[in-house]
Amino acid sequence: MDIKVSHPTQSFFLQNIYAPAHQQDNSLLWQSFPSLPPSPMFVCGDFNIATHAHDRWSSSSSPSTYINPNLMNYLFPDLIDLASFSPSPLFTLFCNYSTCSSKSRIDFILASSSLLKPSHTSITFPIYPLSDHHAVILKSVCQYPSLQTIGI
Repeated sequence: MDIKVSHPTQSFFLQNIYAPAHQQDNSLLWQSFPSLPPSPMFVCGDFNIATHAHDRWSSSSSPSTYINPNLMNYLFPDLIDLASFSPSPLFTLFCNYSTCSSKSRIDFILASSSLLKPSHTSITFPIYPLSDHHAVILKSVCQYPSLQTIGI
């Protein structure tokens, strides 16, 4: 789903993705993914794929190996993964089974660099019982001058 957001000072596209959870269907989606519009944009959603080994953790001795490290650079070369603003992986899917538990980072917000500011960061927020995923949220940190700095 693509939406164009227009404002007098800036316009951008918002593309939401909900990729299939089944590995074969997921691969087909990414292989046939359309090109992105040339304007600034956010791409966000549940990609149902991890892009690096550190994006998955499992207590099982045989964790899932469904990882595609080239996906972001191939499909979204000009977009920045907001998790890069965080010092550690922001796990977004949590599974607890009787024999093991796991967590993965499969939900993403990607953005054109022109839409980001140094004060932006990303956080995750649990939305139980609605989902076993955590929402990924773009947050802007405003730093106000101290009272000493402004002479009060």
